[in-house]
This record gives sequence, structure tokens and C-alpha cells, in this order.
Amino acid sequence: MATDAVEQFIERWRNSGAAERANCQPFLIELCEVLGVPKPSPAQPDNEANDYVFERSVEFILDDGSTSGFIDLYKHGCFVLEAKQGSDAPVVEKPLSETIANAQRKLKKGTARRGTRAWDDAMLRAKARAEQYARALPASEGRPPFILVVDVGHSIEVFAEFSRTGGQYAPFPAPGSHRISFTNSNARNSVGGWPKSGGRPTSWIPRAGAPRRPARSRPASRASRYRSKRAGMTLTRWRPS
Repeated sequence: MATDAVEQFIERWRNSGAAERANCQPFLIELCEVLGVPKPSPAQPDNEANDYVFERSVEFILDDGSTSGFIDLYKHGCFVLEAKQGSDAPVVEKPLSETIANAQRKLKKGTARRGTRAWDDAMLRAKARAEQYARALPASEGRPPFILVVDVGHSIEVFAEFSRTGGQYAPFPAPGSHRISFTNSNARNSVGGWPKSGGRPTSWIPRAGAPRRPARSRPASRASRYRSKRAGMTLTRWRPS
């Protein structure tokens, strides 16, 4: 994939915000183009044929009876994706005039202001909704191994459940390193953090039945520590060589 294309993609979406419905599908289509993977297919009247589409419908039962919902992007056997779009806080902390202050107050927040507790909570709710959708899929299709929670133009959070039996989707590859950010230097080096091994973003996904590599111990001095607000505890992640 061309570095220039990656740069243009990230720059193009840098200032987008607070418009999930308008921006979600164009963003994901362009991301597929940059990654060099197939784009979603047009939806068909037969829902069982919609194995890689936007707005895949599902039905589930709530306390008040059966209801339906729509998966933002679904790929059979791969993932359920739930999209949101927050916004960045205004750059100017102290407006120069009341006119500017009023203009800032009118700026749309979208899902929430990024970097706030409200934004973290919104992402958690999006993950819970995606899990609900995954479990509502027909038994014949099975549950996908991945859930992706996207803040359009900003980040992708990855959760996995490889048994595909209805267990809890956990941060992948580990808590504290499951968020792929489009706003840091690593995004430019690997298209938002997608590992480049094999030249495809799917090359890092474990194959079914593939043995897991045993964890390697490292000196404590080489460990980097991450604090997970969501888990409420300190987690240690070893950096791969």
C-alpha cells in the first residue's frame, strides 16, 4: 500500500467529527481501499445472502418483546462493527470574544468529546451493543471472532472471542493495546496500527486451530506499564521484539 495514500486518507479524515451517519460508510469504504481489501457488497432482499454489507438487520428479544436492529458493518465469519463519531474539544480554551464563545457552544459534539469520561462510556456502550448484535445473528452463521468499535476518523477498538461460543469479547491483543489510533505516528507507519506482516491486515488474525505462541518472560526493566481506566487496575504489556 502506498505511503502517500495512507497520508492522504488520515489527513482527509482528521477534521471530521460529530456526524456518524454522514461519515461512517464513506470512511469505511475508503479504509478498505487504503488497506487493499474488498469493499462491502450491496445488500440483497434475502438477509441470509448479506454476508458482507452495511446495515445488516438482526432480530433479538428484549424485556419488552422482540425487536430489530442494524449492524453498521457486518462480515460473516469475521466481525461485527459498531460505529460512532465523537469530536475533539475546541482548540481555543479562552475565546477572544463572546461571538467566538457562542460559535464554540454551537459546535456539535457527536457521540461525545474525545478524551472524556463520557466518550469512554459511549465506546463501552457501543461495544455492548455490538455484542448484542453478534449474539443475535442466526445460529447457522455462528458468532464472528471479532468486534470492532470505530470512532470514525479517530480510532478502532478491537475485541476478540475465538471460541465463538458466546463468551465475553475481550480486548485484543491485550487491554491497553487494543485501540488503533489514527492520530499518532504509528498510524502513518501501519495504517492506523494494522500490523503489516504479510501485507494484509488479516495476516495478524490467528488461524482456526493454530497453536498459540507461549508468552516470553522479559526483564522487568523492559516492561511498559499501562493503566486501564476501564478495568480499574494496572496492566503490564510486553513489547514484542
